[in-house]
Amino acid sequence: PDVVFLSQLGVRAGVPVSPKAAEAAGKDFALNPVCAGPYKFVERVAQDRIVIDRVPSYWDAANYHFSRVTFRPVTDSTVRLANLQAGAVDVNIEIPPVEMENVRKDARLKLVAFDGLGYTGISFNLGRTALGQTPLGTDARVRRAFELAIDRAALNQVAYNGAHAVTAQPLPPTSPFYIQAVQPPARDPAKARALLAEAGVKTPYQVVLTVINQPDQIQVGEVIQSMAAEAGFEVKINAMEFVASLDAAEKGNTAAYLIGWTGRPDADGNVRDLLHTGAPVNWVGYKSEGFDGLIDQARGVADMGQRLALYGKAFETLHQDMPILYLYAPRWIFGMSSKIEGFAPVADGMLRLNGVSMRK
Repeated sequence: PDVVFLSQLGVRAGVPVSPKAAEAAGKDFALNPVCAGPYKFVERVAQDRIVIDRVPSYWDAANYHFSRVTFRPVTDSTVRLANLQAGAVDVNIEIPPVEMENVRKDARLKLVAFDGLGYTGISFNLGRTALGQTPLGTDARVRRAFELAIDRAALNQVAYNGAHAVTAQPLPPTSPFYIQAVQPPARDPAKARALLAEAGVKTPYQVVLTVINQPDQIQVGEVIQSMAAEAGFEVKINAMEFVASLDAAEKGNTAAYLIGWTGRPDADGNVRDLLHTGAPVNWVGYKSEGFDGLIDQARGVADMGQRLALYGKAFETLHQDMPILYLYAPRWIFGMSSKIEGFAPVADGMLRLNGVSMRK
């Protein structure tokens, strides 16, 4: 039995595609996808646009009011906001928290902020490759010391104006699976130094932190760098382009990596693929029979109370072993034209256009 299965049908993993088209295209299916939704794929121009057209024969076609939708990838948050303010785009799905008030004050725009399903944290290389065969990668005391060096609330306030929610587990506080007993410890540089001494680590202990090369992520890295210095850590920031950073982490070429997970509705989707022994995205190299057993058992139990008890033990194990230092749970912050009507946010952050229209 797998109680997670139904929740998987409601997210990207459960999107139905055409078997005939998928088999014919093989590995190139993503270049010309054939699916079963209200829109059909028209074209993708790399780094410029993705275009989809409405499907008149869709079962609920009358509830979709846009004949064509164009997605434009813009990596610079300042340019994204400028495009929204100029009317060049109608929806911006990632408003920087520092710009929230400016969007609220603009009569041409409206702001929609809502809780997500995922987290952002620091993934440690636990000895999977040479870069992880260090005290940081092999001794949980060093990783716990690193946690004690950081004030999550202050980090969130400085980098994101307090827009996100701090967390010490792989779930946001709004999740029905959130474990109240697993809370972030108070920042304690003295205790952090004591743990480093207990682990036999000489200070300052150098940590290379890989971050995505965008302003907010670099700022988060710099705040962590400043805080950690007081606890005996010397943090070096390694800023990389997003896809290149993912490739480096997958190959084990990072020691500590600031990265997020967009999240899934069920707790299993936020831990299994990333942390179960031998799982496909377990890039940190975490191995724990105790943790594996707990989440395996939780996957086969339907009673929510029993599942919460199992995840409570599993998350306590994670907090002790700390393969990932969970920092905060991001909120989705959408900015859109004030003419947009009928938009209903969904926690996975995907743009759903059923019932959405634009006032003339």
